[in-house]
Amino acid sequence: MNIEIVEAYPTQLGGQNKKRIAYSLHVYIIDFDIDFRGVIAIKYKDSYIIRMPSRTSLDEETQKYVQYPILSFSNREKFKELVNLIKEKTIEYISKKESA
Repeated sequence: MNIEIVEAYPTQLGGQNKKRIAYSLHVYIIDFDIDFRGVIAIKYKDSYIIRMPSRTSLDEETQKYVQYPILSFSNREKFKELVNLIKEKTIEYISKKESA
């Protein structure tokens, strides 16, 4: 799967933790001609956490709130591949941006 990080926009994190930096990503999924926005990358020291965009809704049966992804693949392995690629490309993109 081919992807490109178009831009990484710094966002505000709650609290006083200066060691964490969050970015809202604009990802282009080349193979499917999809612009995917709202992926969150959180950098803490030298590691990254990737959070896919999601929504929350009330489950009518349980009356509890559930969270579900905005975009997912039926094939879990493809979805894992996408998340791993986003992480890899984000690290490259932000490293270049910080060293410039």
